This record gives sequence, C-alpha cells and structure tokens, in this order.
Amino acid sequence: MAEQQEMQQPHTNAAVDIRKQENNASGAATSAPAPMAFERRMDARLICSFAAVGLAAAAGIVVETAMNVTLPVLSQEFGVSTGDVQWVTTAYLLTIACVISAFSYLQRRFTARTLFAALLTSFAVGIVLAAAAPTFEVLLAGRIVQGIAGGIALPLLFNIVLTQVPYNRMGFLMGFGTLIASVAPGVGPFIGGVVLSAFGWRAIFLVLLPVLVISALLGLPTMRQATPTERTRFNTPDFILLAVCYVCLVLGVNQASAGGWGSPTVIAPILTAVVLALIFYKRSMSSQNPLIRVEVLRTAPFTLTLVVILLVQFTTLSLGYLVPNYAQLSLGAGASLAGCLLLPGCIVGSCFSPISGRIADRIGFTKPILLGNVFIIAATAGMALLGVHLPVWGVAALYAIYALGQGFTMGNSMTNGLSCLSHELSADGNAVINTLQQLSGAVGTAVTSSIVAGAQAAAGSNTAAGTAAGAQMAFVLFLVLACVIIACTIAANLLRRQARREARHPAAR
Repeated sequence: MAEQQEMQQPHTNAAVDIRKQENNASGAATSAPAPMAFERRMDARLICSFAAVGLAAAAGIVVETAMNVTLPVLSQEFGVSTGDVQWVTTAYLLTIACVISAFSYLQRRFTARTLFAALLTSFAVGIVLAAAAPTFEVLLAGRIVQGIAGGIALPLLFNIVLTQVPYNRMGFLMGFGTLIASVAPGVGPFIGGVVLSAFGWRAIFLVLLPVLVISALLGLPTMRQATPTERTRFNTPDFILLAVCYVCLVLGVNQASAGGWGSPTVIAPILTAVVLALIFYKRSMSSQNPLIRVEVLRTAPFTLTLVVILLVQFTTLSLGYLVPNYAQLSLGAGASLAGCLLLPGCIVGSCFSPISGRIADRIGFTKPILLGNVFIIAATAGMALLGVHLPVWGVAALYAIYALGQGFTMGNSMTNGLSCLSHELSADGNAVINTLQQLSGAVGTAVTSSIVAGAQAAAGSNTAAGTAAGAQMAFVLFLVLACVIIACTIAANLLRRQARREARHPAAR
C-alpha cells in the first residue's frame, strides 16, 4: 500500500528518492541550493509566455508536415525525384536537431526573451525566403532558416514548464506542450491540402505570418527569466562533430531509396555517423565544458523512456508523411482529402493530451503511459493487417486510435523520464530528448520515404501498386516498433520501482 501511495506522487516522493540516489552515487550534495530565488506560480504572465512559445512551435511543426502534402507538386514543379524532394522536410528536421543540441548552452548564455526574439526573426525570414523561392535550392535554404526557429521553440517551451510551472501542475502543462508536438503534425497536412488546392504551395508559408505576430505580442512583454545567465564558452568542435554525425546518418538513410540498404553509399555514411557519435560521447564525458552532458544516458529509466519517446516520434512523423502520400498515389484522393485524413486524430489528441497529464498528476505515470502504449499497438496492428485494404476513412480511424495512444504516452513519458534526473541535469535531459526526437523524426521520414521509393521502383510504371506495397511494409515496421515501445515502458517502470526500494533500504543493496 505504501508503494502504491508513493507511485501516486510523481512530482514529490518518487522523483526526490531517485534524485537523492543519483546524487549520492556521484558524490554530489543531495540538497544543492537553487541558483537563484524564483517563485513558481501559475499566473497570466506565465500562461501568455507559454502560449506565445507554443504558437511559434506549433507554426513550425504545422509547416513541417504541411509540406508533406505538397511533395508530389514540388517534385513536378522543380523536376526532382521522390527521394530528393523529401529533403524539404529532412533538412528542416536536421537543422532543428543541430540547434537543439546547442540549446543547453543557449539557455545558460541568453535570456528567454532574447531566444524568443531570435526564433521569431529567423522564422519570419525563413518563411519569406521559402515563399519566394525561384529554385529548389532556395526553398531548401528557407527551410533551413525556419529550422533555426524550430530548434529554439520546442526546448524553450519545455524549459518554461520545467523551470517556471508549479510542480503540481507540471504534468498538466507538459501535456499541453506535447499536445503541440503531437497534434500539429496532423493539422499540418489538413492546412497544407486546403491551402495548396486554393492558393498553391507558396501560400502555406505566408499564412503563418499572422500567427508569428500574435506570438510576438503575447510573448515579448511577458517572458520571464527563471535562472541567471552566465558567460560560457561555446564548444564549437563538439557542435560541428554532432552536426556532421546527424547529416551522415540521414544522408545514409536517404540513399537507401536509390541504392538499397546494402549499398556502400548507405553503409558508409551510417557507419561514419556511429563512429562520430561514439567520439562525441567520449569527448563529452571527459570535457569540462560539454555541449550536452551525456551522463544523463547513464540513468537507465531515463534512457528507456527516451527510447519510447523516440520511437513514437519516428512513427508519428512517418505516418504524417506516409498517409497523405499513400492516399493520393494509391487511393486516388485529392490533396484536400489527403490532408483531412489526419485531422480526426488531431482532434482526439488535442482532447486527451492535457487530460492524460492531469490524470498522471493524480495517479502516477505508469498506468496512463501503458494505456497509451496499448492504443498504439492496436492502431499499428490494424494498419499492418488491414491498412492497404481499407478506404481512406478507415485509415483515418486507425490514425485516430494511434493519436489517442500518442496523447497518453508522449507528455507523460517526457515528464516521467526527466523526473529521474537531478536538477542540475534536467536542462541537458530536455536537450537530449528534444534533439534526438527531431533526429528520430527525420530518420523516420527518410526510412519511410526510402521504403516507399524502393517499392515504387520495383513496381515499375505502376506507381499506385508500388506505393501500396511500400505502405504495407512501413505499417509492419510500425507494429514492430510499437511492441518495443511497450517493452521499454515496462522495463523503465520496473527499474524505477527498484530504485525506490534501494533508496528506502540502502543497506539491502
């Protein structure tokens, strides 16, 4: 009974016990004072700043997935292949991953208001550049500039929750934060399809400018600073090392659509990425000024929870790419209808993400997360068994079930994982989650694109049949990943329970 009561206090006893255990193991003090006095309070100023950053983050994610509907049009207009046109999304996600890698440094060096102003500026410049792009290369440049804004927006949003929100409301607002990250990918294709049909693909960028104006009016006057800034040296060599690692990984995966997974053009970049990642990890562990303190990965429950988050993100971004393209190329749906297929899931996710966070605040994280995992398995199993035999609205229904599971899983998993870390490592944990989350989305989109492109090549001139075959293979992959997700959730929960027992009875270790 005592253990059950302890599990129902996720922001108090469980987190404190694990943090004490980790600090004792590392020789750190268990009650280090906060860097500066800051009162966590839920007031209008906090809500406005949270909403402002949330709007900017949502705009970035919406335009990211809205472009998925335009890929066939862009491929035809600019004369590029299916694999090449995917760089419109991949380059954006890679830029986000690189910028998020530096966020731990950025949030220590600059104020939240400065970072917010930088993201608004870069987003506006990127939008104008992409909307006016005369060539595919200029369009990619605009997407990269937009990615700088996206790389600041997401971690800044979650940093506000971690450093300013009262502990007893953290799960609730984290639910809203992950709602943005999970629902916006589904809203994007709907908006993209409607705008594309009515005004053309360039207007997709321009419609976001009013959103940025509203975001600026809400956020610039209300943004608070919870921690003092400090002048620290930026670790440029490690940043370059990590950026090259990301590019090599995604480049290798993208090449699979042309040469197959056994091709040297695929294996060589992926192996290079693995080597660079190992070098980065070793340098970070021995550095006095690491870009990211990767020792967060030594906390097993956090690492397992991280795997859950990354695999859900992999699947979500893959579905955001796959469903609209499958609907257009295989089922004969128009751009507007293809964009609408993810909308029911968006509505479901928008309703349940905050609710699931509130439930977790009251009863603990384990049950809501496991329930979400079950919904994800049910949805992906339906896609694997029935997906290519269903009409368009059958696919939409399965995606809605998936979105329900995503709503229960993502926000709760993020809060649950970060609660395993000490206060000093929470910013680095946030950076690791958001960095790898974007990279996972980029890899997921590239993997799914390569699967579909390979199937299309095998089908010859029958593009519809090739796309359907590629979608079937991707659906099976998503089911396998769903099984891994629930296994990692169960393992993380068992390790957390073990950590609590050892913290209560240290002599029994």
